[in-house]
Amino acid sequence: MKQGLLRISLFLIAVLSFSFAKAQTVSGTVTDGSMPIPGVNILVKGTSNGTTTDFDGNFTLNDVASDATLVFSFVGFAQQEVKVNGR
Repeated sequence: MKQGLLRISLFLIAVLSFSFAKAQTVSGTVTDGSMPIPGVNILVKGTSNGTTTDFDGNFTLNDVASDATLVFSFVGFAQQEVKVNGR
């Protein structure tokens, strides 16, 4: 009986946590201040969800939690982490 209640409780907690952290689409352009940078890797921190910028430095990521952090990396540049914060 206790294990059944524990499983149901854990399931409800998981469902509620997913409903509060709504997934969204995040898109943008990566530049060095003036020029777009093609081939930048963008990864949602702690997941395998990622993409790479196109020739014009544009990217789109689907199913990104509103509280996620994006990790940008490119050879020759310092890695940067940017919080989505619902944007």
